[in-house]
Amino acid sequence: MIVGGGAAGEAKLVAMRRATPRPPLPPGPYLVVGLARSGQAAARALAQRGERVIGADSGAPEGAAGLRGYGVEVILDVDGVEALESARCVVKSPGVPATAPVITGARERSSTALKTANRATETPIRPSVCADGRHGEAGAVAPSWA
Repeated sequence: MIVGGGAAGEAKLVAMRRATPRPPLPPGPYLVVGLARSGQAAARALAQRGERVIGADSGAPEGAAGLRGYGVEVILDVDGVEALESARCVVKSPGVPATAPVITGARERSSTALKTANRATETPIRPSVCADGRHGEAGAVAPSWA
């Protein structure tokens, strides 16, 4: 990467740290819980990849219904617990409390049995994805076990 230089305007070559590749997303279908800006961005990103996406919100945030145009199954004014039956992976938006019934239900059910490859004790983990962005920045979506 080349960056602007000193007083004479010369450029400096700066070494960039090599990014660690992220693990692949767990298999869908996906349940995106919380459809404010970050949840909408995550749902759109997954739908644009051709994934089956269900979006649930306990309210009716502005723009959430528009996700239907991307092929997202949108359910509003519900806690989302019933939608767990149709999902293999839950995407929790930042504004959704960890104590929300759909999140605690997902932890209890763990519909996919993933195991860590790098641990001697093949400990099962629960599949989930965290959308840790602000103002709908979908680039911040990553598996929570990474």
